[in-house]
Amino acid sequence: MTLPPDRIPAGARPWSTADTRAWLAAGPARWARPAWGFAALLTGTAWAVFTDEDPVCTTSDPCGPQWWALLLLGGLLLELCWIWRQPGPALGLLVPLSAGFGYEMLYASAGGGSPAPLVAAAFAAAGLTARLLAANRQRGLALKAAGPARHPLPAAGKSFRRGSLGAVIGGALLAVAGVALHQGLATSATEEARAAAATRFDVPVTAQDTESVTVTLPDGGTRTVSALFPENHPVGRPTAVLVDGDWARLVAEPYDPLGRQFVMLATGVPGLLLLGNSLIGRRRFTRLRSQPQPALLVHVRQHPENGREQVFAHDDPSAGIPVFRVSTLPAFDGADDGGDQPADGEVTGAGPGRAEPPDNPFTAMREEFAAAVHGTGRQPLREAVLYGVPCAGAEVALLSRTDAEDPEPLLECAVSPLTPAEPRRRNAGDHGTRSGRRPVDDVAARLSPTDRPVSWSTHGASRGVAAGYLSLEILGLWALTSHWFAGWTLLLWAMAVLSLPHGVGAIATAAHWRVTADREGLWVTGAWRVRRVRWDRLTEVRHHQDALRFATRDGNLRLQPVGWSWLERRCRGRVAADEVADEIRALLHHPSLRPAENADPGEQGMPLGPAILAGTTLLIAALLLL
Repeated sequence: MTLPPDRIPAGARPWSTADTRAWLAAGPARWARPAWGFAALLTGTAWAVFTDEDPVCTTSDPCGPQWWALLLLGGLLLELCWIWRQPGPALGLLVPLSAGFGYEMLYASAGGGSPAPLVAAAFAAAGLTARLLAANRQRGLALKAAGPARHPLPAAGKSFRRGSLGAVIGGALLAVAGVALHQGLATSATEEARAAAATRFDVPVTAQDTESVTVTLPDGGTRTVSALFPENHPVGRPTAVLVDGDWARLVAEPYDPLGRQFVMLATGVPGLLLLGNSLIGRRRFTRLRSQPQPALLVHVRQHPENGREQVFAHDDPSAGIPVFRVSTLPAFDGADDGGDQPADGEVTGAGPGRAEPPDNPFTAMREEFAAAVHGTGRQPLREAVLYGVPCAGAEVALLSRTDAEDPEPLLECAVSPLTPAEPRRRNAGDHGTRSGRRPVDDVAARLSPTDRPVSWSTHGASRGVAAGYLSLEILGLWALTSHWFAGWTLLLWAMAVLSLPHGVGAIATAAHWRVTADREGLWVTGAWRVRRVRWDRLTEVRHHQDALRFATRDGNLRLQPVGWSWLERRCRGRVAADEVADEIRALLHHPSLRPAENADPGEQGMPLGPAILAGTTLLIAALLLL
């Protein structure tokens, strides 16, 4: 769909394929991608935690509330989130975070901390700096391609609200975190005041439990006292306790508000993330709508899976090379603070054939969520005017026609920073996805008819994923049954029980998935059962996000994970699951290639989930008994 000539700003230049390729090539090197910085920080801090000596709570050096560790952990979690989408704030946050790592290594650690977090922070800082420099290069190339002309954002952009809902939710979460902090400090002060007025006794330990110790007081009575580290108070040895009536605690273990600290972490980090992203987005969008902007002519199309807008060069009508993608919401003409007010009787909503503006922001969010979850089908390619300077993390706006019957274009404003596409993604047949789908006829030409059933099963990359999941499961169960998380036992066991079926299912699928094609259809072996999919009920097969998805007239079927496409594509240049989906699709559309015989019971496959679940149960029992 083309734009009306009168809606194209004078002097707006087409963004050519040559310019977009140069723009993509100006992106950061592979080592500077967010995944590497994220992995470095996560690995470095995990290494420091696991190699650090366990704290020993003594009378002379009590444990006490770990407010410093909580602040450091919260900053790390915020950094791990911002490193993906906000390189500028992430680089700024790394400065105090690195200082915290240095202090922890030199002073706060029990036996001298590991330098791994500092090394990881330096690597992450180098990657973030490279990304910011690359964004400046892309900005310069975009300005050169746009030329000297500048144009104000269309009137609909003046009333668009950016970041309001996120700021409200983030503020509410921070308020909850503030209440938890106040309660934690107040309770700690109360407990310390009571401890100052209590009587101290050095008494022997007569019994020991997993979360408490029992002592015998001088008057002959016994008292059971909570203990985070009961192994530090062996039976038969004296330990110091404070007693004030019915109240008692160990001198070595002051009150620790773990519950309130968990609430602070669970609400404070998302609150800061939402509020920070909202304020940053609002500031950038305010600059976009308050100043004349460069304008480029491009083509756009909505992604068939997640509803995000994909931008292509203006002379790329086949949509072969995506340039970047961005989440947008429509902007409608209306009043704005300090802006022009509509005249009496003027209709400021949508024009004929266009959707009315939503009554509240939740309507737009619901529509975007539905598009992201259910997909929107293949969308037509549309000519658009791109307002703003495209570069990684920038805010832009798109003016295009969204309805073939309505010549009036619609302005869509970004609700997330734009994300450049990868320069290697140039397959026109996948419509901007990572799937390397090939034409059905080309795949069918390589296949030969056969009598016996044909099977596809797990491969090296899939087994590697299964081994990784299994290692994480064993490590998690071992940590869960150790004394490290004694104060979190109930919560962690509840999380483990809830996540166990999914984890076991992922391991079983990755280790032993299988698809067998015979005369009548497919046998699909997942984690827990083997399901039958007949040819006359099957409508589509595709590989997406490390899952084989079978669309049938009776519903959808999914095998996940079936490999690690990101790593396979970079190591081998192809993805095994893509080839499986291509060959099954060829059999679907060319019945003459289907096997002439049905599969025997032994060829249909057998799920591995029950066996892995039994092994996991035995492992848990062994760890608990050791």
